[in-house]
Amino acid sequence: MRRENVLKTYESTAQERKLYLLVTEGEKEICSVQMPLAASESLENLFPEHVAQGILPQLELDFTELGRRVVESNFCSQEIIDASLGQRRYEVWIQ
Repeated sequence: MRRENVLKTYESTAQERKLYLLVTEGEKEICSVQMPLAASESLENLFPEHVAQGILPQLELDFTELGRRVVESNFCSQEIIDASLGQRRYEVWIQ
């Protein structure tokens, strides 16, 4: 998909959908954030530095592949990340 087409698709869906990030530990909510859809362009930057450097590598997430999937789907509503490490669960989705 050409960049121009991606941008047009993004612009037409940006107002309708949001990107959500939820981190829980057991039943306890650690972090819950709603962001503009533009945040999906750099998924690796959604998490605080200590999480990105210490925990995310253990989850073996391929942010390039995840981002490609989001773009190819035209930013449709979807689950992007649903991963657990110990008691912590990391979820990212578009809705």
